[in-house]
Amino acid sequence: MDEHTEEESLDIHVAYETVKLIKGIFNNAKDLRSVLREIEGKKFVSKITG
Repeated sequence: MDEHTEEESLDIHVAYETVKLIKGIFNNAKDLRSVLREIEGKKFVSKITG
């Protein structure tokens, strides 16, 4: 039994680009974590100093 209709389709290019994005996130997790900490720190300082 097929759960999809004939009108549904998969954009393979978009799916591939999504996979590349996710792989990039995982492959650069350490660097991304560092950047996010820096951004959060700046937000915290901004809250304190107004």
